[in-house]
Amino acid sequence: MPKIKCEFSKVPEGYICEIKNQYDFYEEQITFYGKHKGKKQNSDVIGLNFSDCSFMILPLNIAEIFPNLKYLSFHDCVGLESIRKKHLEKLTNLTHLYIVKCGLLKLSGDLLKGLKNLESVSFSDNKLTEIDPTIFDGLENLKNVNLLYNANISTSCITELGENVENIKKEIRLKFKR
Repeated sequence: MPKIKCEFSKVPEGYICEIKNQYDFYEEQITFYGKHKGKKQNSDVIGLNFSDCSFMILPLNIAEIFPNLKYLSFHDCVGLESIRKKHLEKLTNLTHLYIVKCGLLKLSGDLLKGLKNLESVSFSDNKLTEIDPTIFDGLENLKNVNLLYNANISTSCITELGENVENIKKEIRLKFKR
């Protein structure tokens, strides 16, 4: 099982783990290592940030390692072209999910199912071509959806998505690179 180096730190929101410049996530089960601050442990971690990483497979056991995770972020993570429900479904405490500049191509309808605490998502600056219009169904706490800088989303996809989220109080920001 691959061991991933984690830098632990305290931030105003709580205790986080940052993974930078790690490559070749190629197994679904991983372990993290790093020196915790004070008496902190994995169960104290509320935020997990991946940046400048390369993914072949997204790990499935993140929720087992960090059971109280509220914030999950992937930024500039090449190879993360697809993400499935099985990668997120155990992260039931998640309130914020950010997958930014990762080359993500498609968002399936069941991707966020079961993430009832989700308040904010960002899929900005990816290569999205397809978004299932039911992706945000059942997410009553969702307040912010960021889809900025996804130039390949079709007009019909945006129309269907807009019709489907009309009854939910949230902000949807769309901007297209030209």
